[in-house]
Amino acid sequence: MELSGGLPSSIGNLRMLSTTDFFNYSFTGPIPSSLANLTQLVLLDLANYMFTGPIPSFSKNLSIIYLAHNSLSGTIPSSLLNLPSLTKIDLSFNKFDGQVDEISNASSSLLEFINLGSNHLQGSVPMSFFELKRLTVLVLNFDNFSGSIQLENFYRLHNLSFIDLSYNGLSIHTNSGSGSSLSSIPQFEGLYLAFCKLESFPDLKNQSVLAELDLSDNQIEGEIQNWIWEVGNGMLYHLNLSHNLLSGFQVPYVVQAILGVLELHSNQFHGKIPKPGIFAEYMDFSSNSFSSFIPPTIGNFLTNAYFFSLSNNSIIGNIPQSTCNTKYLQVLDLSNNGLNGTIPSCLIKRSTSTLGVLICKITALVEKF
Repeated sequence: MELSGGLPSSIGNLRMLSTTDFFNYSFTGPIPSSLANLTQLVLLDLANYMFTGPIPSFSKNLSIIYLAHNSLSGTIPSSLLNLPSLTKIDLSFNKFDGQVDEISNASSSLLEFINLGSNHLQGSVPMSFFELKRLTVLVLNFDNFSGSIQLENFYRLHNLSFIDLSYNGLSIHTNSGSGSSLSSIPQFEGLYLAFCKLESFPDLKNQSVLAELDLSDNQIEGEIQNWIWEVGNGMLYHLNLSHNLLSGFQVPYVVQAILGVLELHSNQFHGKIPKPGIFAEYMDFSSNSFSSFIPPTIGNFLTNAYFFSLSNNSIIGNIPQSTCNTKYLQVLDLSNNGLNGTIPSCLIKRSTSTLGVLICKITALVEKF
């Protein structure tokens, strides 16, 4: 049975409570201030409810706080991030606003995980965040933070493995070439810097485990240098460079094999269509100025793909028969190009089964059954 209503203030009488587990409850209303009485509480998990209002004071012994996916509001109390035993805090997907205060004695803080994303926080990112020596994950995406940050400020945090600063009002700057001389820089597994006013690629040549890189919605121009395909020692899986000013590729162009998701749409690429890696799953090359033929063997590189788009380019010629090798493809979008000839019959047959979306609205393209 699912119980609903407010969390009773009498919970503060459970003085020996160390963790919270309210499975099958649907709480609403404010979090009672009596929680401050629970001095033995180590884990507070009130995520995915419908709590409203501000955060009350909490006990000093708290190590983990999960309050994500509520409707909590107001400013984040300065005492919260300064709890001496706190290691993980997730306040994402709420309605917090205002500035985030500096953490006192940050260099001795135990904080490892901070997620303040998807709120209405504003002002500068606290400089004390760059002194959190144990920090492994920092997520500040979809807020209203502003100001400038040198990406190299994070390099002193040797344990840091995941950063997401996307979609704020931040300007991220990088000292080109400085990272390659630092042997102790953190090894990121995920780096998300979308909509951060980047004008050039950060130096990631020394990154040996990077699996996810998002530099979309920036102002990066020119060619993609070949070192980008070697990031993570060939373990880069997701690369998003969409919505930039990129125009070409350094030759010879060879995508490393494990790259599964490649988003290059909404740039200024022209000339030949780049061949995906053999493990490609999601490839979006739409809204560019590619003007060549589709490579005859393209389907041999899409045997594992479920999404492939070349829409809104200037591609000419036929749809290759090798597209019949794309047995897992669910979306194939070739619309708004200059293609001619016939649609391979295999695609017509599969458009009613595994191929859920086939878009080929092109003048002079004739369907052949």
